[in-house]
Amino acid sequence: MDKILIVDDNVDALQAYKRILKNSEYEILCLSDSVKAFIETLAYKPDILVLDIMMPVLNGYEICKMIKNDSRTKDVEVLFISAKDSTQDRLYAYEVQGNDYLTKPFNSGEFLAKLEIILSRKHRFEEQVYTDTLTGLGNRKYYEDQFSQLCLKAKRYKQIFSIAIIDIDFFKNVNDFYGHEVGDIVLRDIAQR
Repeated sequence: MDKILIVDDNVDALQAYKRILKNSEYEILCLSDSVKAFIETLAYKPDILVLDIMMPVLNGYEICKMIKNDSRTKDVEVLFISAKDSTQDRLYAYEVQGNDYLTKPFNSGEFLAKLEIILSRKHRFEEQVYTDTLTGLGNRKYYEDQFSQLCLKAKRYKQIFSIAIIDIDFFKNVNDFYGHEVGDIVLRDIAQR
């Protein structure tokens, strides 16, 4: 389930977001304290961070800079939603690496469409990064990330887990004798099984 963290100092606005997203398939966390936004982003690990710009203490631009400058949170997508509607405001949002911008008051359908577009783009990118193009299976990066997460989970819950590694005996001989095209067919067939 995709996770969305919404940060807006206006409690009524947060209630409106909850109403709009009530029947959606997203997991939602709302936060009115801009100072806690970075810590919550680290803990909650949202797919999208929806940020108001005009907030006390830390504004949305400052929060976005913090998120994008930290290796643990730099891949979080940021959607700015603000009453600020000048071209300069929008350009600065993109300069601090925001992914999209919506002006208040907004149409709930447009808001939902933007979330869907951002998440669709994020999922396509992740698929390219984590998937082997030949077999469709997870690649080395995918398994390294999954292994790290499993280790943390096992440690947290004091559980054990197993990993099976499969080797194809004498596969080099298949490539050498039949060629790489046949070798690719064999790899795809094994991957499907």
